[in-house]
Amino acid sequence: MSEITGRLATLVEAFRSSESISWKMKEIQKFVLEIQLLSIEEYELDDLLETLDLGDFSSARLKLELANRLHRPLLILELLKAEDKLLVGLALKLKWMFQMTYDSPLTKPKTLVKIVLPTVSYRTRRQIIKNLTSHLKDEDKCGQIFRLVREKFGDYAALPLLPACSVATLRKIFINEAQSGKYFASKLRKRQLLKIAEKDGDLAFEILSQVLRFLKACSSSAGNNLNCKRPPILLLQECKATLEYLCITAPEKCVEFFETWRNVEWIEYFSPTARTTKALLSNLNSKKRLVLNGQAQIFEPFLLDPFTVNQLLSREEFTQLLENLLPETIEEFVTVAPDFEMRWINILPDKESRWMIYNDAFTNKYGKSMQNFPEYVINMSSVMKANIPVEIRQELSKSVFQCLNGNGESYSEQVHADLLWTMGQQNFEAPMTSNKLDRLFTNEPIILKSSIKSCFATEDITLIQIANYLKQNNVPKLRNIFLFEVTNHLDKKSSMIRSWKKVTIENKTRLLEILEKLLLQSQPSDKATYLWSVIIGIKLSMNIEINEETQKYMCERLLYKTTEMDLFFGGKLPNILKSYENYEKFLILHDSMLEKVFPLDVPIEQFNPHVIHEALLFITQSFKELKHRRKKWTRKHFSLSTYPWTQSRLIEFLVDYPQSLNFDDISHIPNISELLSANINTLKISVSPRLMNFLLLTLPENLDDQFIEYVIDQILITCDLKPYNRFLWSLKTLGFSKYSAIIVETCLETAQDDSKEDQVRCNAITILSILWEPANFANSLSLFYPDSSKIQQVFYDVNSQEEFQCKFFVRNVVLQSIKNVVLPTKCISVLNNFFIGDFAIFCMDSLSSTCRNISQIEAVKLVKENFLHADNVSVKRKVVSLLLDISQLDEVHEVLLYLWDNEVHPKIREFVVKKVIEFICNVEFDLGQNMFKLFVPIIKEFAEEDVPRMGNDDTLFLTDYTYLSRMSKPTLLWYLQTLYFAPEKVPVSSMTAGERRDFLKLMLVLGLVHNNLYRFPSILVSSVVDNNLANGEDAEINEMEIKLMVGESDNTYTVLVKWVMKLKQKWDLNDLNKLSLRTYVWERCKFCISNKGTCNSTTNVVNQLESFQKLLETQFDAAETFTERIILQFTIMTLVILEENGGVQDFTEMGKRVGNNLNITIKECGMGIVWLYSKILKKFFQICEINQQASSLLDFLVGVLHGESQAEECVILAAILLPKTRPKTQILMTKYDNVKEKLKSCPTVAVKVVLSNSNIF
Repeated sequence: MSEITGRLATLVEAFRSSESISWKMKEIQKFVLEIQLLSIEEYELDDLLETLDLGDFSSARLKLELANRLHRPLLILELLKAEDKLLVGLALKLKWMFQMTYDSPLTKPKTLVKIVLPTVSYRTRRQIIKNLTSHLKDEDKCGQIFRLVREKFGDYAALPLLPACSVATLRKIFINEAQSGKYFASKLRKRQLLKIAEKDGDLAFEILSQVLRFLKACSSSAGNNLNCKRPPILLLQECKATLEYLCITAPEKCVEFFETWRNVEWIEYFSPTARTTKALLSNLNSKKRLVLNGQAQIFEPFLLDPFTVNQLLSREEFTQLLENLLPETIEEFVTVAPDFEMRWINILPDKESRWMIYNDAFTNKYGKSMQNFPEYVINMSSVMKANIPVEIRQELSKSVFQCLNGNGESYSEQVHADLLWTMGQQNFEAPMTSNKLDRLFTNEPIILKSSIKSCFATEDITLIQIANYLKQNNVPKLRNIFLFEVTNHLDKKSSMIRSWKKVTIENKTRLLEILEKLLLQSQPSDKATYLWSVIIGIKLSMNIEINEETQKYMCERLLYKTTEMDLFFGGKLPNILKSYENYEKFLILHDSMLEKVFPLDVPIEQFNPHVIHEALLFITQSFKELKHRRKKWTRKHFSLSTYPWTQSRLIEFLVDYPQSLNFDDISHIPNISELLSANINTLKISVSPRLMNFLLLTLPENLDDQFIEYVIDQILITCDLKPYNRFLWSLKTLGFSKYSAIIVETCLETAQDDSKEDQVRCNAITILSILWEPANFANSLSLFYPDSSKIQQVFYDVNSQEEFQCKFFVRNVVLQSIKNVVLPTKCISVLNNFFIGDFAIFCMDSLSSTCRNISQIEAVKLVKENFLHADNVSVKRKVVSLLLDISQLDEVHEVLLYLWDNEVHPKIREFVVKKVIEFICNVEFDLGQNMFKLFVPIIKEFAEEDVPRMGNDDTLFLTDYTYLSRMSKPTLLWYLQTLYFAPEKVPVSSMTAGERRDFLKLMLVLGLVHNNLYRFPSILVSSVVDNNLANGEDAEINEMEIKLMVGESDNTYTVLVKWVMKLKQKWDLNDLNKLSLRTYVWERCKFCISNKGTCNSTTNVVNQLESFQKLLETQFDAAETFTERIILQFTIMTLVILEENGGVQDFTEMGKRVGNNLNITIKECGMGIVWLYSKILKKFFQICEINQQASSLLDFLVGVLHGESQAEECVILAAILLPKTRPKTQILMTKYDNVKEKLKSCPTVAVKVVLSNSNIF
């Protein structure tokens, strides 16, 4: 325990000092594993965690994580009371706290409401209730919690729990409790109401009706006293999703609902959608009622979306619908929803008659034409889109201007926007004057959007007028809106402004200049820079020169923002630049601007190299893209000399910063080889590995011998040769024999030159191992080692003065060389030379590859004759494994026997036995049964040796569960009989405690007790009982032995008696491990239940146990109390389990026995025994009630309460045993009430505590 305490203190300090969350979680995981391995008692662990200070966040967080991992709900409840909001929030995220799996107090209604919620903050209480709604799936418990929270904290606090309650509870609240139902209906949120609708659609309609009643009451004069704090529109928005769901699931009832409430003023806010319309019209009955029955008054316009109706209905159905709709209802709809009926009119097949129908209906309603009502001008936009006759259109235009010139300031912004849209569509001859623009745009920014839309739809120069106005009047807000709308109205394919095909070039040029001026006035942004790219693209396509002011701005943007793909455009390049000609012009312009920003006469170091790198990256990738934009591409179409800045900076980066460049992109640059050839002497300064490889692949014919010699000299003196591997392998694989010969010659001279440094010689040997063939290189090692004795001396004589100084490096080189040998005939001699000493282990990979490349017979012969002589244990194990892998299945036993007979080293013999067991595990029993007999001598001989211990001395290797669990049942039985139950030897009696424990676990875990133990029951019984296995020293061993004894053996009772007699000889009962007896009782109980044919009556079971009790009483003086407890517990458990598995036949007699045992036990042991078996007694009382035996038990309780002095303990017993609800029979009800009255009259504090936590009242 002290170790864990110290470990916890260390963990707290580590939490304070470290900020790594992942590291903290790993440490907690280790700590939890340590606790589980040490088997610390729960109360000790709780006391340990209590020492953590909640005031310290690190300690509190550690406490939270440990409580979560170890599932300690009470500790987490303590954390919920903390003041730290972050800590409380983390605790509330634990889902298992709100589920019934771990017996959390938060799932117990009374404990939650009476103990937990009053002690936490308001915010925490709300979150707990919310989490219970999401995670607690028991509707009955949710209903109990809802009722208790409502009583304790009010309706508002209990509201979130409402959707999680059962349908019966919901109906009781919303239907039976009218006032509460209205309150809850007005407070429900969208998701809560939707959950209720998913449970019960009829109840959802009732709740929606209550919402409308509530709104109707609020709007009336009598509703002034109501609590109407939530706006009605918001309340109806919460209900809209539920109504859509009901339209889909119950369309007919939905139509009835709207028929009932159609006259309520708030019903119109349930706006139609395409989804609900489709659902209502897909149902034949609702479709008939809405469309086809000819009753216009039934049709509800707010239920259906007109455009969806037009798609779903046939022409005949649609015509019938319009006949029902017009003209009677159109006049009513004008006042109810002036927007809605216009949408219906726009669906009419005869588009030219739309305005006439609407105007006639309006005239019939008001006696005047609609043109005289400016407040309906907002609908003009819809009308004007139709094919209205020219005369009517002119009249409407005049009406619009009259409204605007009269009192236009009183109209809404949307009205003005629609007016400007109308003006643009009518293509007025006279353009808008500056005064009118000033009047409209200054106070109404939204008009600008509409005017731009209208200008884009025309071919006049109104857009230029607006742009001129914005240029002269610098209003940032209007300018940004204008630029935004212009960008949004660019054609996606051409990046040109739409409808410009008929606009003159002069007007386009003029507008481009104005846009440039506006952009220069605006702040840099992604949209602004994208618009710049469009302007540049248009100018390049029109061959208009880019002025200096624009180029200056673009250069500033180069410094402002650079991205990987785009230097000064916030988004992708516009499509107008994606033609070959425009793209090439743009790249040339780009290069010239880079020259202005980053002059070539200034070194790179004075700029940010990263920025220049991004510029080069962009332009080199653009060259690659340029090739794909021309169908018939040739190198004549491209010249790097056109891009002087890119050309110069590229060479500088290749020399100074080669590691940052992407050579794949550079290799795609057209004519790049010409540039590299012209600057080869400059590039030679940098001996970068990536650059060397790039030059080798790009200029294979232009590299002279002098250049290669210079490069290899620089490579030899490097400290790290790995980056150059790619260059060297390219020389070898791509066929550069000319260059390879030069390098090989240089490296041979260097490797044999004793005057060179060790590192240089090692590099030379490594290069040779790459460029030469592996077998040739290995055979040429005599250049460095004269003979094989010299080689052996290198590996053994570390202090030899003649030893080559870089021997360890050479070993690695040799290893890599012989691993890559493909031809086996060349490899065998090399392996024979180097398979010596500790270096032999490095040859195993090459040996394996060699064996794969020759025949199986030759491979086995090769390994047996040449490689089984290794002294190193690790090497020999690998050789044995290899030999077994390459052998045929029918040859494995011969190989194993050969190894066993010829091997002396104990560890290798142990390894061979492991392989024997693995072979047994991997072969089916039927196929390998004859082979198994060959292994019996090996197993027996190994079992008798002194070596078969692995790691822990208490663990028997031959019974290692890791191996035996892989065996099939027949194989395992054969194995155990061979090893343990052979007639000539039974080694069970000579096992140590650890061996016995492993053996018993093996027998239990592998399922040999009930099914296969009959094969050797007498041997097992004699081993367990007669050979003194059950000696009481180890409780775990005793427990497993008892489980074995309660098997199918007929003499189980006899064995038990012998076991008790042996216990009497060695131990006093007061020191007896009680766990053993409890284990026997429970295992015997399960055996009796599972074997109903053997023991079909609980009476037989109890009779047998009573005889056992008498045996104990005669043998031990102190056994009475203990055995009575055991008998009582066993009897009740047996009754409970038998009841759950098919009922009890002789319940009356058994009930009397339980009552007598209970009475005797209370007298002998006191009421403390009741607490020990409280759950079992409670379950027993429920069974008594079902079987009409509760009356006698209640009589017993009443008698105890009136006649005994231990009234307080009896009250506790009654509180535990009484059922949650009142009994149904009159006799039981009377006795039940007597007990309750007795309990209420008990004044002690302990009794009050019990009663407050029980379900008795």
